[in-house]
Amino acid sequence: MGIITRKRNLETQSAGLVPLRPQHITKILALLFWLAVVGLYWWITDLYNLSPAMKVILLQDLFTTEVYGPLLFIVFFALQPLVFFPSFVLGIAGGMLYGPVAGTLLVTIGANGAANVCYLVGRFFGWGVVEAQSKQGGLIRRYMDGARNHTFETILMLHLLFVPFDLVNYLAGFFRMNWPKFALATVIGAIPGILSFVLFGASLEGDLLAGKPELNLSMLVGSAVILITGIILAQLVKRRDIKREKIGNH
Repeated sequence: MGIITRKRNLETQSAGLVPLRPQHITKILALLFWLAVVGLYWWITDLYNLSPAMKVILLQDLFTTEVYGPLLFIVFFALQPLVFFPSFVLGIAGGMLYGPVAGTLLVTIGANGAANVCYLVGRFFGWGVVEAQSKQGGLIRRYMDGARNHTFETILMLHLLFVPFDLVNYLAGFFRMNWPKFALATVIGAIPGILSFVLFGASLEGDLLAGKPELNLSMLVGSAVILITGIILAQLVKRRDIKREKIGNH
């Protein structure tokens, strides 16, 4: 049987195809299941015309229940990348539902949980692909090596620039970046985004179900200031990296 299997693999390779291995089959099945869950979620969303904001409004009673509401919010935030729910909506909701202090704490925990969920999913699907690309070389390999060799700086800069949060984290796992450096950079780099969204949410006061929130100007200004500060910090990190590369080349 072993000889027959090797012969089939050689025939498949000669035909320009990559033979399926057990880990490939596992990934394909996992991907199909994931796509089915995402498809069902968005089908229900479309069927009932539910926008992301409307979903949060419908769940606000659960999120604000004294006993388990905050915990449910954290779990929902941590798992939202799996159905591609916009994380910034939950950041704003955290400020609206819990206020600037508690909202910042809960959103920070939830966002970092979501980051690690993305990282693990990306790492699962990237396992084997990255190794194959590393052996083949080329542009993709150079990009991956550059990102992996400067994990902390890359992740920090991307989060400070407000590049889509979940996308960055999926790619970090897919490229198999160093996890401790990724986790630390995410904690630090996500702070401006979390604060800006939470403060923006906290600036929206009043009854959410009525659809007519009132603006708290001081919170809104604070959100804008933090947003601009994050972008400036990202530029400083980028300049420092460029300067360090120039010194290293010399």
